[in-house]
Order: sequence, then structure tokens, then C-alpha cells
Amino acid sequence: MEKSIYRYILEHTRRDQIFLILLTAISMPLIYYGLEIPKLIINNALGGEGVPSQVFGVEIDRLQFLLLLCFGYLLLAFINGGLKYIMNVYRGSLGERMLRRFRYTLYNRILRFPLARFKRVSSGEIIPMITAETEPLGGFIGDSIALPVFQGGLLMTYLFFIFNQGMWLGIVAIALFPPQMIIIPKLQRKVNELARQRVQNVRKLADHVGESVSGVSDIHSHYTRRYEQATISHRLGTIYDIRFDIYKRKFFIKFLNNFLAVLTPFFFYSIGGYLVLQGELSLGALVAVLAAYKDLASPWKELLKFYQITQDIKVKYAQIIEQFDLPDMFDPEIVETIPENLQPFEKSIITRNLSYKDEDDKKIIDRINTELPLDRHIAITGTSSTDTQTFAHLLARLINPASGQILVDNRDSAGFPEAIVGQQIAYSGSDSHVFNCSLTDNLLYGLKHQRVPEWDTPNLDVSEHKKREKESLASANSVDDPHANWIDYRASGASDPESFKNLINRILEAMEIDDEAFELGLTEIADLKRHPKLADQVLQIRKEISSKLAKPENAELVEFFDIEKYNTNLSVAENVVFGAPISADYQFDCLSGNELINGLLKEHGLDHIFLETGYQLTEIMLELFADLDEDDELFEQFSFIRAEDFPEYERIQKAVDMHSLDKLSNEDRQMLVALTYKLTPARHRLGLINDAIQPLILNVRKALRDALGDKNDEITFFNIEQYNPAISIQDNVIFGRIAYGKPKAQKSIRELIEAAVDQSQYRTEIIWSGLDFIAGAGGARLSLIQRQKIMVARCLFKNPDVLIVNNTLSALNPASQTRILENIIDFRKGKNLIWTLDNPDLEDHFDTVLAIKSGKLATSGE
Repeated sequence: MEKSIYRYILEHTRRDQIFLILLTAISMPLIYYGLEIPKLIINNALGGEGVPSQVFGVEIDRLQFLLLLCFGYLLLAFINGGLKYIMNVYRGSLGERMLRRFRYTLYNRILRFPLARFKRVSSGEIIPMITAETEPLGGFIGDSIALPVFQGGLLMTYLFFIFNQGMWLGIVAIALFPPQMIIIPKLQRKVNELARQRVQNVRKLADHVGESVSGVSDIHSHYTRRYEQATISHRLGTIYDIRFDIYKRKFFIKFLNNFLAVLTPFFFYSIGGYLVLQGELSLGALVAVLAAYKDLASPWKELLKFYQITQDIKVKYAQIIEQFDLPDMFDPEIVETIPENLQPFEKSIITRNLSYKDEDDKKIIDRINTELPLDRHIAITGTSSTDTQTFAHLLARLINPASGQILVDNRDSAGFPEAIVGQQIAYSGSDSHVFNCSLTDNLLYGLKHQRVPEWDTPNLDVSEHKKREKESLASANSVDDPHANWIDYRASGASDPESFKNLINRILEAMEIDDEAFELGLTEIADLKRHPKLADQVLQIRKEISSKLAKPENAELVEFFDIEKYNTNLSVAENVVFGAPISADYQFDCLSGNELINGLLKEHGLDHIFLETGYQLTEIMLELFADLDEDDELFEQFSFIRAEDFPEYERIQKAVDMHSLDKLSNEDRQMLVALTYKLTPARHRLGLINDAIQPLILNVRKALRDALGDKNDEITFFNIEQYNPAISIQDNVIFGRIAYGKPKAQKSIRELIEAAVDQSQYRTEIIWSGLDFIAGAGGARLSLIQRQKIMVARCLFKNPDVLIVNNTLSALNPASQTRILENIIDFRKGKNLIWTLDNPDLEDHFDTVLAIKSGKLATSGE
């Protein structure tokens, strides 16, 4: 990357900068005449000196001449304003476009970082560099040349005008420029150094915050809260000291500039006034000079400010480049080259004197020579997981050897483009990642090498797509549409979409993900646009299972959705709505502020009952949880009131009692009623929603349905004859809620559903709905076992020539490991499989076993 930010700017925006300079050159004469016209108005039109009798052959009087000058002044102001508008918009667009290019470049360089780099620098440091630290560059790049040229042009125009009025006035105008040009840069250099220190300390702060987030469970379990607070306080204090020093110096510079700016008018008034009194200068000229100097101050300040910004930006740019311009990055030719045809790997992988050293120059792999046939299943064992993991990384070309070669079919893999390695070698390890997207996207991630145009479904209209494409090209960004179809099913070995679906089912079964996806599918809300057949299938299953749920042994497992009955396993809010909310106004947390429902509560005598119930709940919650810490898990599990809201409810309890609730403000009343809506009689067993209140709630339920109508945009009401798209598949199937507190109710219901689903052969559709489940950041919504299964399954979908599994399934129990390993071996029959093992009992499943001891190949067994 360019070391100088100006070289970087000129390399990519030369033509744009020339265009802005031309606009600036056009505007300068117009600005000059904008200064000249007020002088003509005062001296000629108003003073009566030199009023022309004709303009362009048309006779005019003094008043007409005045109006002509005024409208001319207005026209010039409009044209100058329009040119400034065009230049400002163009500069802003140019800056944002270059910022987009710069961030894209930095991101691409991250993809070329060696793995060792991520051990030294955390994401907490890298992310702010690409986001927050680059933000000022966008505004600067647009202004980098155009602004000093424009402001410098303004400055010279104003000075030229002032010198035209009088030599001494011109000398006075520029008299204080030299001191400012000498003093300000010296003061600014120290500010720049402090700014550099601030950036470094903010990065350290971000890194520490990132570590705290990652290790928050350890902070809680070891009670190191005070130590971490002390550490973060010290870092914040360091940043404060630096910023305070910057403010003192920065505002002293500003004070100095402001004082010098006031000093010059003093000389104008005194010297210029003397010249007017002596008759050596006209009053109009002095007024025009004062107006010009007033305008002169702005470009001069802008230039000084620009100088300060430039120095700061140079520091920021240099610091960013330093972090992203590494000597050991992957060669761009290897990363970016896309071969026309892929030649499958068929024979073997041969290592010749393969060695690797870590950052401390310690040898991890020491001159390993071996041959790994590509039609064999090979286990790699060792006394150190570091040795086997490093060897696996070398084979997958995630790291480069210190010396030696890796030959694939007698070709040196060091020269393979990443496109070859990424498509023909699959790697899964503990360092593999589960992305924050659906399970489907995670499983098929290895097939997203490039767009598959023949399966594209446009997500944007043509004009919008063309606009985005044009901007992407202008910013040197990728023009590919991320919403297009990227899944190349042919790369998986499937011949058509139907066979690809069968392959997905086979891999899910082999990795034992199908049962887990089925569980997720039942508990999640299905996307009927992606699974249009599901609604009819679920209604069919509902009919089949309803008879089984009606049997005496199952009668108490589910409380069905019955419009005529109060459902004690639903909250008060759910009983009132008795459906799934669609609009925000009818979300359960918002009902206390819903005008229609509040009116219905009042109409049926429930408004005051709900208010009293909320007050009683407040008293109970305050009594039970008053002495607990805010981060205690009991708050989340059992309290109706969030820990941070406790002071507000304490205030309400102290302000009124049960007999004076009418004195509460509308906001406080809503807070109490909101608690009532959370009550679920079968779960909370507080006796507050008794047999006398429940019929009243049923009346409100019916009135609400009558008011909105069965078909509306607010609520999807429960209907035994229809699929409800806003509730889970399980709730749709049983058309009710599993009874709270019944032993093994959940398990029994699940078994009944599975039996009905298997009998109807609709299981696959529910599994595919479960694959829409979003995994969360880093797979946080999944268990470690689920994440590990997905990592390996992702590799199987690629159908690679070389499959490397680096002890990925370590979280599974031995029996599960054995079953899945046998499934994978069967799946990879006749194809390569390289597996690093820490369980010697599994070695018998492999054709060949390699043992690495102290970095050297110890044995090779058949």
C-alpha cells in the first residue's frame, strides 16, 4: 500500500481532483466581482460618482443603475452558491467513495494475513481500525486537494481585491500571516504526537473490552470484577489524560488564531480610518476592504484548520498502513487467481523435509517426509496436539512451511491459487468458525465460491442493481450481488437440485444433525415463503395427533387453544390477544399502552382490577428480590420486574397504596398493568388471576376479535382450521400449550409428534425449516457439539479431493464419535480422509496411522 496518503489519493482520484480544480478556477472571478459590486453600489450608485448613462446601449437612470447592480450581486451570489453546492456534494461523494475503497482494501488485506497474525492482534484492535479510525479519512480525501485550492483561491482573490484598494491595507491584511505560519505548526506537532498516543491507547482499550466480553463467564466465576474494573479505569484514565492535554493545546491554538484575527481589524479601523480622514481612501473602498477581510478570515481559518487536520490524518493513515502492510502476507496472485479448469487431485500428497517454526523460532514440525495416498483414510496421532494441529494446518495450506515442500500429484502446492486449495481441500478444526447466519448457510458455506448465474433470483430492480454496480466499480469494490445464488450444488457432486436435496439429507443423517434440526424446526416459527408445503402438512399432522392427545393418559399434557376457555398455561396478555401479534401495537410488552385494549378493559370492569393486581405483584417482587444483586440469575428466571426497573417500582409503592391508585400518572398505571399481563396462572400460582377474573378476560378477548375482525393486519387469531404462521410448528401441531409442571410432558409430546410426523412422512420439511435457525455470533445459540458437527458437515458438502478433520469432534462422547466417524468413513469410501486423533481406540478405523513425536514422524503403520 502507498505509504503517503497524498500519493494514494492522487493514484485513484487524479481526474476528479482536476475537475474540482477547474470548478474552483471558474468560481474565483465571480467571487472577485461579488466583492467589487458592493463598492460600486456605495461609491457610484449611492455616491453619484460615474453613473453610466447607458448599459449595453440601453439608457438608464441612477435608480435603475442601483437596481441593476443589486440584481447583479444577487445573481453572482446565486451562481457562486450553486458552484459551492456542486463542489461540496462532489467532494463528499468522492470522499465516501474513496473511504469505501480504502476499507475494502483493508478487508482484503485481512484475508491475506497469515494465521499467526491473529494470535498477536485481536479482532478488538482490527475492527476499530477499519471502522472508526478510517472514518475521518473519508472527509479528508474529498477535501485533500480541492479544499486548499478553493480556500487558497479565495484567499488570493480577497487579498488581490484588498491590495487593489490600497497597498498599506494589503500589507496590514497579511502582516500577521507569517507569525501564524511559524507558531501554529510547532504547536500542532505536539498535538499530533498526543493524537497518535490516543489512537494506540484506544486500540488497547478495545482489545481489553473484547477480552472481557469473551471471558465474561470467567470474570463472574472467579469474581475478578474489581480487578477488571480497575484495569479498565486505568486505561480510561490514560486516555483522559491524553485527551485533556490535547484539549489544552488545541484550544490554545484556537485562542491564538482568534486573537490574531481580531488584531487585524484593529489596524484596518485605525490606519484605514486615518487614510479616509486624509482623503487618501474612499469610504466605499474601506467598507469593501472590511467586508473582504471579513470574508478573508474564513479561508485563512479553513487553511489553518486544514493544516491541522492534514497532520492528524497523516498520523492516522500511517498507523493504519503500518498494521495492514505486513511482509509475510499471502501473495495476492495466489489469492486472486481463478483457474479456468480445476484438475482433480488423484494420486497422493507428499511432504519433503517439511518443517515449521513458530513466532519464537521454535521448531514445531521437523523435516517430515511422508506420502499420503488420496484414496486412503489416514489418522494422525501425536504426543502433542500442537504438533498434529500444525501438521494439519500445513497440509490444508493455512500456514506456510519454514522449509521443505508439500507436493500434490507431484505439483508444489505452494504455487496453487487459493481457488484450487479452497475448492479441492476441505479443513475442519477447533479454529473453524460458525457464522451468524442460518444453519443452511453454515452447512453450505463451502459451496459459495462464486455466483451461480443460472440459478439467480433477482432481489433488486434493474435500475437499482445498475446503480449499485456502477458505484461498486467506481470504488474498486466487488460488483457481485451477495443476495444472488452462490450455492454451487454441482461442486458437491449432485447432478440436479433433487439429488442435492437427497445429499443434504444423507449428510444430516451421517452427522446426526437431522434430529437436532427437527427439534429446532418444531420450536421455531417457520418461514412459509421458503417452505410453502409446510402449512398443509402441519394441519394434516394436527388432525392425526389430536385423537392421541384426547386419550386419558395424554389428556393433561396439553391445554388446547379454545376461544371459549381461559388458558391457564398462557399469560394474561396471550389470553387477551389469543393469537400471534403482527403489528408492534399488539406485542405482548406493549399492551398496557394500547388504546383499544385499554378501552375494552374499562368497558368490562378490568382496568382497576389489572391495576390492583399489578400493585400486588409489585409488593411481592420487591419483597422477594430486594436483597439480590442486579446480575443475579434469579431476576431473569423468576422476577416480573427487571433489576434496572426496581427503583421505579419502589417509587410507585412508596407514593401510593391500594386505596389511592387513582392518583398515579398514566405512565405509572401502565407500568403496573404491564406486570399483570405477564402473569401465567399455571406457572406462577399466586392466585391473582382467579375464577372471577378469568371470564372477564374472555369477554375482552371476544370483544377484541369482534373489533378487529378475523382477518386483520394486527393479530393472527388462533383458528383450529388454519395454520398460524406467527407461532411455532409445535404449537401449531398440538394447537395448544404444553401444560406447565407436568412430569415429562415435553418429552411425551415430542414423542407423540415424532410418531405422527414419521407416519405422515413430513419429517423432512420440518427438518428443513429447522435449518433456517440462526446460529448466532460465533454459533453462540448452538451447543459446542452442534457447532462441531456443523463444521465437519460443511466439509462433506464440498465433496473435496482432500478432507482434513483436525480433532473437530472432541466434544462428543466416545460412542457418538465412533458412530459419526464410521458414517464419515463410509461416506468417503474411495476418497481421501485425514483425521487427527486424540483417541487411540479409533485408530483401527483407518487404513494408515502416522504418529508425530516432538515434531518428527515417529511411525507409519498400515
